[in-house]
Amino acid sequence: MPDTKGDPDNLLHFKRGIKSEKSARKPQTNIGADPEDLIVPGAVIVALIFAVAMVYQWVPINGYTAGIVACSVAGAVIAKLVRARRASGSVTKHPRNHR
Repeated sequence: MPDTKGDPDNLLHFKRGIKSEKSARKPQTNIGADPEDLIVPGAVIVALIFAVAMVYQWVPINGYTAGIVACSVAGAVIAKLVRARRASGSVTKHPRNHR
């Protein structure tokens, strides 16, 4: 015989609660890499690979391979300079001494 005192069915009552702000999933911060940050290590790796290959004579030592190494090094240096000249702070200028 069914129990009529309690709930007619044996299901659990589910109430959807509102999550608090602290326990909610936080949005991912923007983790971006500038092109200069990727060019420098790539150019250095290419230059090192070709330099080692030229030393061990896996590739012929001629003007083309030396040019590849030189262009890779120059690209790394240029990208490093561009990165160094980039503004590090906020662009907003605050007035000083009421100027």
